[in-house]
Amino acid sequence: MSDKYRVFFMVKKRHIYSLIVGCIVALSAQVGYATLYSFDTTSLTPLTDYYLFFQLIDIDGNDLVNNTATIQSFGVTGGTLVSDPDSSSGNVSGTLNPGPLTLTDDPSTTYLVKFQPGTVLQFDLTLTTNPNPTAPSTPDQFSLSIYDSLFNPLSTTANDGFGTLLLQDLGVGPLNTYGLASVVPEPSVALLFLTGGLMIVARRRAQARMPKPSAR
Repeated sequence: MSDKYRVFFMVKKRHIYSLIVGCIVALSAQVGYATLYSFDTTSLTPLTDYYLFFQLIDIDGNDLVNNTATIQSFGVTGGTLVSDPDSSSGNVSGTLNPGPLTLTDDPSTTYLVKFQPGTVLQFDLTLTTNPNPTAPSTPDQFSLSIYDSLFNPLSTTANDGFGTLLLQDLGVGPLNTYGLASVVPEPSVALLFLTGGLMIVARRRAQARMPKPSAR
């Protein structure tokens, strides 16, 4: 192969690697990570109604539909999901049971469910984190709050008077967790597929460069 074509293929190879890495970064920013949230609910009264209020607010303005919140694998260990939903508004797709439930900021979406607690409340949450390109200082906001049967907000470590358990300004900062919750990040399936495919390609290239065993 001439030096001219060798340089051409080397440049093209670099462009391909850059494209693959760029796709992975873009996908992780848009799709986000599925995160398992597990709340200890043993401090709540069994066989008593409580409410969870999921909310995705379009704060960035201009009715820019650019973020979603997806909840799946919802479970109440030792408890009961009484109404799903109790009420909802905005752009809602699906339900918690069987899931997935998707909220879209079009312009603001809410989802209220009634449950009776057991020992643990848990679910997987995936958030997109797309900022407003024209006004990054006014991001969309996702939140989860908890209320008693009379719609009084429960006391959480947020100390904001709204019963906040989860709160995030999308595309700006991390998701804040309040109350008794443990968080386990889980990579999205699509991101695993891409990174896994890249590893397979890299492994095959490395094997191709290995010297062939001599014939005996």
